[in-house]
Amino acid sequence: MDRVYSQYADGIIQQLSLKYKSGKEYGDVPCPNPKCGGTDRFYINEYNGLLRHHCRQSCDYIERDRALQDRGLLPKWQASSQVPYHM
Repeated sequence: MDRVYSQYADGIIQQLSLKYKSGKEYGDVPCPNPKCGGTDRFYINEYNGLLRHHCRQSCDYIERDRALQDRGLLPKWQASSQVPYHM
């Protein structure tokens, strides 16, 4: 799911107290994935207008995404009702 940077970045930056790095990149805080931890691994950036989140520990993207969803910082993934069913 693509998420527009301008729609979600400010909330993530404020809630997690991300530090400004450069351009539209913020980070240097513990990873929100409870299985990861660390002290300065997590960061977000903008790529082609979309929000990207990363962990320098290379933890599981889905677990990190769910942690952000659980905090209300990203919307929950929704199964598309537009997917055709084939027998």
